[in-house]
Amino acid sequence: MDKDSRDRRYSRRAFLKMGGGALLGAGALGLAGCGGAMSGASSDRLTFLVWASTTEEAAFRGVINRYERKNPGVKVELVVAPFDTYVKFNTLLAADMAPDLARIQYQMLGRYSAADALVDLSEYLKPGYGDAFTPAMWQAVNYKDRPYALPHHTDTMAVFYNTDIFGKLGIAVPQSLEESWTWDEFMQISRRIKKPGEHPTRSRWRGRT
Repeated sequence: MDKDSRDRRYSRRAFLKMGGGALLGAGALGLAGCGGAMSGASSDRLTFLVWASTTEEAAFRGVINRYERKNPGVKVELVVAPFDTYVKFNTLLAADMAPDLARIQYQMLGRYSAADALVDLSEYLKPGYGDAFTPAMWQAVNYKDRPYALPHHTDTMAVFYNTDIFGKLGIAVPQSLEESWTWDEFMQISRRIKKPGEHPTRSRWRGRT
């Protein structure tokens, strides 16, 4: 690892604490530790390689904007790649042009950690930092009991709902991705369902994936 890579660590750590530490899941945020960055080694410029849907990309850019406002002079370049991001990541590692941060799948973490392609975060995280996550999620980003990434998110695979309650309240269930509820709509519906007196005596349950 060269001097420029070491110099970038503090900014990387700060960005991860702000952006990744509050999320959990199916993808993880890892720090590359080899060679120069995609945009050239610089302590005030970070590169972040991700796969992302349109919504996820907007969320990533929102985190980046907040981070840049809190850290004047630091710029984060978001690089969006196809879902198989590891192909591009492998190429960049081989070319000694690894990004500062990368979104990778949990099952790939052991491979990259064992190959010294990721930075051991132990000295940059406060004692007990992993306690904020479920044990399984924290274990998933550790290699030989040392963290090499931060849990990022989990996916909802299915939602079960009571058809009688939904029918009584006139709640229409989304039938496509385009009709999906926003988080605000989901919370509003949840509050209506929990309202006293809204529960019918006969209940039928149905699942949606």
